[in-house]
Amino acid sequence: IQTTSALLQVPDGQSLLLVGGNVLLDGSTLAALGGFVELGGLTTEGRIGLQIEGDRLSLQFPDGGERANVLLQQQSNIFVLATEGGNITLTARNLDLVGSNLLAGVTNSGGNPTNRAGDIRLRATGTITATQDSVIGNAVFGTGIGGNIEIQAGSLSL
Repeated sequence: IQTTSALLQVPDGQSLLLVGGNVLLDGSTLAALGGFVELGGLTTEGRIGLQIEGDRLSLQFPDGGERANVLLQQQSNIFVLATEGGNITLTARNLDLVGSNLLAGVTNSGGNPTNRAGDIRLRATGTITATQDSVIGNAVFGTGIGGNIEIQAGSLSL
């Protein structure tokens, strides 16, 4: 999967799942405000499952399949900021962020202290690398509860 200088956005609260072989975002933006963005793929034969929980869709990667690489470069962005919720999950062999941003969090909560940001999950069997002013951010702008940033990798380079 490769996108160059594109904006792909789903309606607020919905899921945006990109799955295939290697994934490359080159100057592109993916947005699912208050929803879910998930990227990943396999380089070998295998099946990636689709799990449905209410309005939420998520991918289930097999334990034995060789994961593909995910690369975000040239100011690519993934946004899920909203008044509540919004998760990002990237599943790869090697995950590289080069001058790109992953942003989740609470915005415009109307002063509601119980609004909670979603989580950012980065899962790589190999290396996760973030360079050249890349941002992995999960913040509360106003009032609310922050989300988590979970990183699983063979190695991490910042």
